Amino acid sequence: MIKKFLYITIFLSCSSMIFCQNREAIDSLFATKDYLSEIKNTINIQEDVNKVQKIQKLIRAGSEKEARFKFFLKKVVNDHREYEDMTRSFHWILQSLVLYKSDLTTNLSENEKNSEKMYMNRHIPPLINQIYFYTKKCQEKSETHKN
Repeated sequence: MIKKFLYITIFLSCSSMIFCQNREAIDSLFATKDYLSEIKNTINIQEDVNKVQKIQKLIRAGSEKEARFKFFLKKVVNDHREYEDMTRSFHWILQSLVLYKSDLTTNLSENEKNSEKMYMNRHIPPLINQIYFYTKKCQEKSETHKN
C-alpha cells in the first residue's frame, strides 16, 4: 500500500514537472510569435516618424529573443532538420530587419527599400504558423500526460 502511494506520488510529481516545463516552452514560443508579429506590424507602418526607433528597439531585443527561441524550440521540436530550418528562418528575419533599418536611414529608392520588407512579409507568417503548430502539438502532448 505504501509502495503504491509512493509510486503514485512520484508519477504525479514527474508529470507536473513535465507540464510546467512544457508550459514555459509554450509561453516562450508564444512570446516569440508576438515578437515576430510586432516586427511585421512595424515594418508595414506607412508613415511614422518613430519607425526607425521602433525597429532599433526590435533589433536590440532580437538576440535575446533568438537565444530563447532556440532554447525552447529544441524542447518542442523533435525533428532536427525542422528545428534548424525554423531557427535559420528566425535568424534571417532578424538580419533582414537590420538591413531594412539601414535602408530606411540611407537615400535608397523605394524598390531597394522594399526588398527586405517583402522578404520579411513573406517569411514571418509561415514561421508563425510553424510555431503555432508545434506549440499546439506540445499542448496536446502535455494534456495527454496530465490526464
